[in-house]
Amino acid sequence: MNDVSTLEKASAITFLIFLLQHGGSMPVTRLLHESGIHPTTFYARKRELIEAGLIREEGKIIDREGKVIKTIAIVLTPKGKKVAERLVEIKEIMEEK
Repeated sequence: MNDVSTLEKASAITFLIFLLQHGGSMPVTRLLHESGIHPTTFYARKRELIEAGLIREEGKIIDREGKVIKTIAIVLTPKGKKVAERLVEIKEIMEEK
C-alpha cells in the first residue's frame, strides 16, 4: 500500500516522527518502549510502514530453520525520511499559536 492511508492509521505519524527525531535508526525494543506506542499497534504499524517503503528492518537474527527470531533495528528509508520531515513541518505549523 503506497498511499496516504498508511499515515491515517493510529500512531503511524508518531512512529515516523519519533524515528526521525532519533537519527532515523533505532533498536526495535528501544523504539517500542520509548515511543509510547502500544505493542499491538507498534507491530501492526511497523509491518504497514515496511510495506509502504517508509522503513526497513536491519540486522536480523535467524534461527537454524531460517526463521527470523529478532530484528535488531528499524531504519527510515530515504522515502520515509522525506515523509517524516514533511510531517514534522506540518506538526510545527499546527502547533503555532
